[in-house]
Amino acid sequence: MSKKLILLGEGDGDCAALPVLAKRIITEKAGWDALRFDRRAPLRIGGVGKLVRDNCRRWIDYLRFALHRGDVGAVLVVLDGDDKCYPPGSSSPFCAAVAAKDLVSQARSLAQAGSAYSLAVVFACMEYESWLIAGVSSLAGKALRDGRPGVRPNTQPPPNNLEREKRGAKQWLAEHMQTGYNEPLDQAPLTEMVDFGLIRTRVEMRSFRRLEHAIEQLIDANRSGFHVATPLAE
Repeated sequence: MSKKLILLGEGDGDCAALPVLAKRIITEKAGWDALRFDRRAPLRIGGVGKLVRDNCRRWIDYLRFALHRGDVGAVLVVLDGDDKCYPPGSSSPFCAAVAAKDLVSQARSLAQAGSAYSLAVVFACMEYESWLIAGVSSLAGKALRDGRPGVRPNTQPPPNNLEREKRGAKQWLAEHMQTGYNEPLDQAPLTEMVDFGLIRTRVEMRSFRRLEHAIEQLIDANRSGFHVATPLAE
């Protein structure tokens, strides 16, 4: 029997696009027998730097608020991986795996993740828009669903490693869209249109493959009745 999947995203554009993204992947994975969508919008929770302050108080509060929606089987969290350091204020460079494992560890200890419901934390590296850029040739020359012009014709993605470049994916899209890039307005329709196959062909796009695997894990957990909290701390 399916249970609710609750989505948590970083910004307004992410929260508009995440339902589109997750629905496409769940459909591809034939996972609707295990998960169903909560009708309410995803929760906007901000970046990881704010979430982990004060012993992750804000992070745990958001999780508990999400669980109040009732009949929750799984929570999927997608954040940008463009912070300069982690933990905040330290001299250690940001590592998506370390940050994700920290969030999951806190959720296991303080919010019953992995026992009362399943949880997956994914960082888009370096930004959600990096995934769109990886598949941008499938968007080139196509109008958005409201008729506005989208990505300029013949646009191709840069050859460099999109997961290691400094923050700037939003600016890149703004320069290559005919009317600029409006994150809250454009992120969802671009997600609806982009060819996932092109993203998968980019060898470096590990964060997108991580997202797909995380959703598979949530589907399998709900089917089996054994909750997961991923990624696991080593």
